[in-house]
Amino acid sequence: MDTVWKEYKLRKSVFWMSVFIFFVWMWFCSSFVEMLFLGFIIGVAIVGAAAVFYARWKCPRCHKPFVLKGAYGNVLTTKCLHCGLPSYASSAEISNLAYNLKA
Repeated sequence: MDTVWKEYKLRKSVFWMSVFIFFVWMWFCSSFVEMLFLGFIIGVAIVGAAAVFYARWKCPRCHKPFVLKGAYGNVLTTKCLHCGLPSYASSAEISNLAYNLKA
């Protein structure tokens, strides 16, 4: 696997782990009603930071955000929302300049 895809996998894993931890954290905080609101705010901040970390990863082919297009984001996508490069594409596919940029 190329180095760029290792970083993509790391960012994706950090995001999904933060979502999982958020649900565990909320379950824990639900035992302490006085902590619930503060726990929710902390959890949302952590997931938000992880989402920004994941969304800022640039496609190796078009150098635009892979999972973010304007105000629209799709964390479940398996291809770049701009140029259509599939996740974990080979170096030959990345360097292929005969692709159509979607508007």
